[in-house]
Order: sequence, then structure tokens, then C-alpha cells
Amino acid sequence: MSRKLICVSTFAALAALALPGPAPAQQGANLSGAYRCVPEPSPCQWPGETMSITQSGSTLELKHQDAEIAEAKLTSNITISGGPPWNSNGIVLPDHSIQWSNGTLWRKQ
Repeated sequence: MSRKLICVSTFAALAALALPGPAPAQQGANLSGAYRCVPEPSPCQWPGETMSITQSGSTLELKHQDAEIAEAKLTSNITISGGPPWNSNGIVLPDHSIQWSNGTLWRKQ
């Protein structure tokens, strides 16, 4: 009995450690900087292609070269939710470029 109980207890403890929980905001990645909009496959929404991001923890400020600003949030280690006027979700790629749900790609400069 004790060997079986120890085995079950060990398995339960390891399983509890492996359960996924809410993903922490992307603490290690620094998305702040200048970006260039690449029309892949959709055209960029604004004239000009220069964007910038400032980051404070999981809060992002997205700014177009014409000073249009939107707030966004890191919702996981690799996802962003952008508010108006962007209203798009983004996936952070390994090179810190962002692929947006509106069909554009912001490549970090």
C-alpha cells in the first residue's frame, strides 16, 4: 500500500506542477522601439509605414508616425490585444516582429 500511495502522490504532485495556468505577461521581451509596417498580405492602414511602441510591463502604447495612438496589452507571452483605432490582435514572433490579425506585419527596426 505505501509504495502505491507514494507513487500516486508523486504523480499527483508532478501533474499539479505541470498544469498550465494563466500565462504571465511578456516580462523578458522588450517590444519598445521603432517598427516598419510590411504589407503582408494586406496593405498598411495609414499613409507612411513607421510605427513605434513604448512598453511598461504588459501595457503597450502603439503610435503611428502621424501621432495616432492606441493602447494595447500583452495577453500572453506571444499575444497582443490592440485597442482602437488598431482593433487588432497580434502575435509576437521570435524576432519581436508582430503579425497582426488585420494582415499586416510590423517588423522591428
